Formats: sequence, C-alpha cells, structure tokens
Amino acid sequence: MKSRHTQISFILGYDMSAKTFSNDAAQTVSPRQWIRLVVVYLLIPVILLICGGDLGWWQAWLYSMLIMAAGIVGRMWAEQRHPGLTAERQNIENIQNAEAWDKVLAPLMAVSISFPMVIVAGLDHRYNWSPEFPLWLIVIGFLFISLGYAFAAWALAENRFFSSVVRIHDTCGGGNNHYGN
Repeated sequence: MKSRHTQISFILGYDMSAKTFSNDAAQTVSPRQWIRLVVVYLLIPVILLICGGDLGWWQAWLYSMLIMAAGIVGRMWAEQRHPGLTAERQNIENIQNAEAWDKVLAPLMAVSISFPMVIVAGLDHRYNWSPEFPLWLIVIGFLFISLGYAFAAWALAENRFFSSVVRIHDTCGGGNNHYGN
C-alpha cells in the first residue's frame, strides 16, 4: 500500500472530501486526444449501420446521434466543469501504471459492452430476427436510453474520480485514515 490514507477510485467511486484529483490537473486536452475520442464514438454508429445494411434505418441514425452527443458533449461538459479532467482520464501513464489485471479488464469491459450490442442490433435489423415494434414503444425506449446516457454524462462531468481504471491516490501526507488506523 502506498500510504496509510488512500482513496481508490472506481468507475462510480465518489469522495467529496478529496481536495484534488491529480497533480496534472492543469494539463489540457490535445487536439489528437479529441480526435481519438470522436473516432471511437464514430465507430459505434459505423458498425451499427454496416451490420444493419440499411442506410435508411432511422432508428440507427437516431441512436448514433444520441450516443455521439452523449459521449462527446458529456466529455466537453466534464472538461468545462473540471479543466484538465479529460486529459487526466486519457493519460496513457495512468493506464500504464494500472494494475496488470486492470489493464486487461478495462479495455475488455469497454469493448464487450458496446460493440456486441450494436453488432447484434444491426444483424437483427438486417435479418429481421425480431418482430416490428410499434412507434410508441420505440419512442419510450429512446427516452429511457436518453435518460440513461444523460445520467452517465452527468456522472462523468460531476465525479472527478470517474475513471476507466482503478487508481490509488494519496489524498494526504499521512495521519489516520477513515478506518482509524
């Protein structure tokens, strides 16, 4: 353990008592990092539309706009709220310093959640595996998805410790921790 008083940040870990989130908080996001982020968010709609095989599939276009808006605008909001936060989250050094198991688990979780979903959805559309849903049900589904993405964007912007890997931060130079040690 690095210090007697540590704070482990998980994806939704939150510690209001922490004064800072990084020594590198003032770093800015480079244009290359923004481009990389946009490319990642463009891959999801591209895969969805290729697997669906139908450029007229309006639900895929709507979902694509939603995921791009939530992902990119959410990160812009986080950057405005906490300057340097996006650069901190994309800092390759944080990923390289992560535990060995986390270096495998974090990318696996990122890929295994979004890409299989859009691949199956696209193939479902192409091969008509599911019955046609009524418009009212599609609208309700998009509203729930929108609320979920809005909540995720809010958490990303408000929670300075929202991270893709587990990181251990020293929050003070010594003394007792929360457990009385």
